[in-house]
Amino acid sequence: MRQQAWQQFTQQGLPTLRDEQWKYTPLRMVAALLKEEENNVGGILNEARTKQSNIELQFEANSYVKQVDFDNVAIFNHTFNLAEHPLAVLNTALMQSGVAITIPDNTVIAEPIVITCIANDASAEQTQQLRHIIKIGVNSKAQVIFKYESATEKRYFVNIVQEIHAGENSHLEHVIIQEQHDDALHIEGVHIKQAANSIVKSYALSKGAKLARFDIQAHFAAAGSSCEMIGLYQAKGKQHVDFHLNAEHKQPHCRTKQFYRGIVDDKAKAVFNARVVIHPQADKSVSEQTNNNLLLSNTAEVDTKPELEVYHDDVKAAHGATVGQLDKDALFYLTARGIQKEKAEEMLRTAFLSAVIDEIDSVMVQALFRTALGMMEDKNGR
Repeated sequence: MRQQAWQQFTQQGLPTLRDEQWKYTPLRMVAALLKEEENNVGGILNEARTKQSNIELQFEANSYVKQVDFDNVAIFNHTFNLAEHPLAVLNTALMQSGVAITIPDNTVIAEPIVITCIANDASAEQTQQLRHIIKIGVNSKAQVIFKYESATEKRYFVNIVQEIHAGENSHLEHVIIQEQHDDALHIEGVHIKQAANSIVKSYALSKGAKLARFDIQAHFAAAGSSCEMIGLYQAKGKQHVDFHLNAEHKQPHCRTKQFYRGIVDDKAKAVFNARVVIHPQADKSVSEQTNNNLLLSNTAEVDTKPELEVYHDDVKAAHGATVGQLDKDALFYLTARGIQKEKAEEMLRTAFLSAVIDEIDSVMVQALFRTALGMMEDKNGR
């Protein structure tokens, strides 16, 4: 499997700006770190089979959470079409570390499962390949939180693939909090396959990293499923953050909600591309897409593109996007009442981000987001 994936990757290569899904996201820095590995194919493939990634995985090992068994090739690549995802092809060839989370049928996990992924100095100038597998059983409920952090200031590239299988009538809250240092390169694909009447709530926050790219995809394999994709991003300096969301409605009575907001400053760039496809057989589908952005400088850039393809009349669907600056009237109102300009701007930014955070069901996850964003406490002390 690894050898075939590597051969496919060397033929296919990294996506370029000519690829529609990557036209705003240059991968020159990733290509530079891959160059040595491409010159040592046999060595890197053999090493990947035996060597753990230099990303330290911290979690409480129990009957639900274990290291991924990479010798069991039958567990991989069942939630997406591998040929359509070049970075997943690379990950399949070189994957070194990851967790397997298995929740049995009729099981409710009261406490969140937290996986902290920390890059250290040994990660520098290397590619790190993580593969996570999550299976949540019938009528089960769980909350899984992934945190990505840096214990080094050196550049590294971490490429992550998550495969999520949501069983019938299951309920999963899936959380990503990415706050690596400003020179890290982070690419992550989250591929969700949902059975009948399952609910998945995807919460994501990106702050930090020179390049951060997230592909979050939901595939409704049976009727009555629901997927919420809610997230925030901040970018400054020359950072680049990119969220690509995709939901395929191929079954009736399914629901998608996509709500993201971002704040972009200095010469940073943000990309938001959300796509929902409602196929001819997916009657009674419901879809909402919203993306709002604040630009804090004249050199910041946002490329936002919500896409909606509807091939059935009996559906409810809406989408919209905005890009703007802090409200000058609101800022004048606050400063006219004696609030310093810096404090007033912080209040407006907090209010802008809070609209998304308030959509998160978990109070604990709300608090994690507020802490990561350095937000002032709200009126309830959160």
